[in-house]
Amino acid sequence: MQIQEGKFYKTRDGQKVGPMVKSGILYGLISGGILEYYENGQKSHVYDMDDDIIEEWTDTPTIWEDMTREEKGALLLAAFEGKRIECIRLDHHTSWYETLSPQWDGELAYRVKPEPKRETVKRSLRGAKFMGYVAIDMVDDAPQWDTMRPWDDSMERLT
Repeated sequence: MQIQEGKFYKTRDGQKVGPMVKSGILYGLISGGILEYYENGQKSHVYDMDDDIIEEWTDTPTIWEDMTREEKGALLLAAFEGKRIECIRLDHHTSWYETLSPQWDGELAYRVKPEPKRETVKRSLRGAKFMGYVAIDMVDDAPQWDTMRPWDDSMERLT
C-alpha cells in the first residue's frame, strides 16, 4: 500500500485517520494532531503498532437488505439490549441520525451509535503568568475547555 495525500485511511485498531499530507518523506494529518507515517502506512520500521494504517477508508455503509444475517442479528440484538441505533438513507442524507424505533427498512443503512472517543491530552501553554503543560479532556477530538487543569507528571500514563 502507498499513502496518498488527501485520502483517509483505516488503522489496525479501526480508527479513521486523514486527510493525509506529505512532509518530507513522512505523511501526517491536517488536523487532530500530527501522526507521522511512512509511505507504506507504518509508524515504525521495527514494531507493528495499533495505529499503523492497514487500508484506505471507505465511508459507504451497507444498506439493510444487503447486510449479512450476522450483521442484521448483531444490530437486532443491540437494539433489544437498549443500545442507540442510527440510520442513514444513502441517496438523501450525508450524516447518520438516531432512530428511536428502527423500522429495518431495506433501503436504509443502520449501525450502533458509536461511543464518543474520550482521552486526556497534554498541551504546552504559555502566557504572561504561566508557562508549562496543561491537561485537557477531549471528546471526539474536540477540546473540553472547562476541564483544563495543570499537568501532573502522574498523568503521564494517560497519554
